[in-house]
Amino acid sequence: MVIQNTKALKKHNQFTVLNEIIENQPVSRSELSKHLDVSHATISYLVKELIEQDLIVETDYSQSTGGRPPMLLEFKGDNKYIVTLEIKMNGIEYGFINLNLELIDTGEVKIDGYNIGEILNILTDQVEKGLIENNIKKGAVIGIGISI
Repeated sequence: MVIQNTKALKKHNQFTVLNEIIENQPVSRSELSKHLDVSHATISYLVKELIEQDLIVETDYSQSTGGRPPMLLEFKGDNKYIVTLEIKMNGIEYGFINLNLELIDTGEVKIDGYNIGEILNILTDQVEKGLIENNIKKGAVIGIGISI
């Protein structure tokens, strides 16, 4: 990956910290600093931004070896979602998955006898209905995956 500017560097660093938290959760800021060989100040800055983006959460205190016990960090993937679509010969299956990779709900739209415009309208209506039924706000959907 080529990092061309400070904005790209910041995104790269956030991704690296988030990935480390996901792989080693719960983890403290000190552990992140050691694992990634980055200053504690940099880790604290990146963690603060990830908390503001509602991607991680401070959960509990870790065992202290002296001084104030460190706060543990965990990935918060239960409040962001991916919509999945699988296009088949006679229908389109859709589903909602949170970032913890938990399947929330599924459904299917039959497409026999409909033109593409009608299919898109029916599918849009069904997905919006599924979002409402599962109490998922549109802003919490961060991606869509389509397979054919």
